[in-house]
Amino acid sequence: MTYDDSECLVVVDGNNLTHRSHHAFKDLRTTSDWESGALYGNLMALSALFSELQPTHMLWCFDRGKSEFRTELLPTYKAHRIESRDRHVKYAEVDAKPLNEILAPQYLAFEEFLKIRGVEHWGVKGWEADDLIAAVVAKAKNKMPIFVVSGDHDMEQLVDHGPDCRVTVYKPNFSKGQDRFFGPEEVRVKYGVEANQLSQLFALTGDKSDNIEGIRGVGPKTAAKWLQKYGDLAEVLAHEPKVTPADRQKVSTNFFLMDLSQPGIEYRPTISGLRIPFIPPWKCEDEMLGLLSDWEIRNMSVSDFGGRR
Repeated sequence: MTYDDSECLVVVDGNNLTHRSHHAFKDLRTTSDWESGALYGNLMALSALFSELQPTHMLWCFDRGKSEFRTELLPTYKAHRIESRDRHVKYAEVDAKPLNEILAPQYLAFEEFLKIRGVEHWGVKGWEADDLIAAVVAKAKNKMPIFVVSGDHDMEQLVDHGPDCRVTVYKPNFSKGQDRFFGPEEVRVKYGVEANQLSQLFALTGDKSDNIEGIRGVGPKTAAKWLQKYGDLAEVLAHEPKVTPADRQKVSTNFFLMDLSQPGIEYRPTISGLRIPFIPPWKCEDEMLGLLSDWEIRNMSVSDFGGRR
């Protein structure tokens, strides 16, 4: 085994958790009428990560606009999502304050909190958090165990429990049930294929949330049966009689849109020079207490984030 299991890297899909936090705690607000649910949920998640996973290294990744790589392949990629100059907006809300106005100050406050705690956060214009996460996992997977924190099913394709690596997806649950750890067996039970086949399965089914159209009438069960029968996506496209020539072109494009190793090839040279972020000891506990006070979060203290008080 080449990786060091005395260390642990936690990589967080910051946009995914922020939106989940917002919807889980959307009624929370300060006495000054500032919405605070997204910030509160992120802080709860951060506290749980320190407590449950005990990481030595941590990184939060955030989107900085739509993927340039993907919009070149498919101009309609995420075209149904609201556009804004504000990098934090993602989805429109009907009959409500625009989501960017709700989330922007909470993003900034949380990023300030991460800075105070010494936890790094990355965002690169034209890259999505998924791609940053995939590139970091590729860099670190042979060095230490990794937990990828996200509720996004795309992240499950990064699962890998090999002899020299252990990449697990951790899905926090804010509303009901238990937090879920996704390893190879959980992926097999859920999809009927291996984790390294998920991007092929997703290419066949498409993804409505990203405006990616799959083969009409083909869901996860059918896609899994085809992959089990033929072995891989290329063989499915070559031999499955229900796949039309138009489907072949569409699915081939989908694969490059959805397979996280594709943009990883492009991004890894940039990522390769960056260190895997280590969590330093506390230096600014009073600053953190001040930020919690400013946002009227009274049920948390520095001890929830590895502090001494």
